[in-house]
Amino acid sequence: MGVDSLPTESLEPRKIFITEFTSPEQYAVANGLLTPGLNGPVQSGFFARVVRLDLPLLRIKTGEASNPVSMVGGIPETHAFTFSTRSSAPRVLSGREITEDILFHPRPNDLLHGSSPSGRPWPWATVTIDYETMARDGAGLAGKLISPPRNDIAMVRADPAARLRLIDLIRDATRVAENRPEIIHAPNAARAISGSIMEALVNCLMQGAFEYDRAAVRRHRHIMRRLEDLLSARPQQVLTLPEICASVGVAQRSLQLICREFTGLGVTQYARAMRMRDVRRVLATAIPGETTVAAVAMQYGFWELGRFALAYKTLFGEAPSATLRRLP
Repeated sequence: MGVDSLPTESLEPRKIFITEFTSPEQYAVANGLLTPGLNGPVQSGFFARVVRLDLPLLRIKTGEASNPVSMVGGIPETHAFTFSTRSSAPRVLSGREITEDILFHPRPNDLLHGSSPSGRPWPWATVTIDYETMARDGAGLAGKLISPPRNDIAMVRADPAARLRLIDLIRDATRVAENRPEIIHAPNAARAISGSIMEALVNCLMQGAFEYDRAAVRRHRHIMRRLEDLLSARPQQVLTLPEICASVGVAQRSLQLICREFTGLGVTQYARAMRMRDVRRVLATAIPGETTVAAVAMQYGFWELGRFALAYKTLFGEAPSATLRRLP
């Protein structure tokens, strides 16, 4: 699941990024979300690998982790199509179950929540294309405008053969990048690879069935945004569930269901995870000796410091004192 800004046609040199991770946080950053954060703990022994290719007109990125990562982050202003690269349990992206036959197009400038209720890894790929390129080249190949609207989320239920063709081309491109990188750096070869992937994506869109958010799903998205705005505006307050529901304007049962639908967490659990991320952000930028873990934890409403330290290490894989000691 990775979306980010992308190269222009004149980008030189074309670049290959192959990165391995033992930190779930760093892996979340590599997914391309804006200011990403973790929503839940990851099992020990975490390992992940991401391959990113900046090609003419588009970017492709593939990734896989030993354990699924529950994360949240912003969607950049661009077209992005994310999908699984082999048979696996569905990933839930902002309340939508992404099965292996779906290309998911998130709403730009929105928040994306990702979780894997099955607890199984989700190998993925993302093709990122800017609006102008998609409008020009996509329409040129299809003979009509086929790109999803910018103001809505779309799930494209792709034709199996077209989807497999797209996946095979991306696998071939990443294999070439790893074994024969000079081919990716050759302008004509890079353009040919880019064109083949663009054509395969367009075929998926032409032959696939577009499914847009129903009114109820849009309403849930707006409610989740109100919840995010509330918690972001009052980061140091420990709000009760009735207080949160009153501020958001939604009944407790409904808000609990919506929050779990998007994040996999209950409302108070999610609020706690947000405050925990704020603590980590402060500790990571603080100067040792000028503040303490206890002071920052209590500032954000964590009064039982022993339980806080344990929960912090479970979520981030290190003690809060280790975060503070690391110079910014």
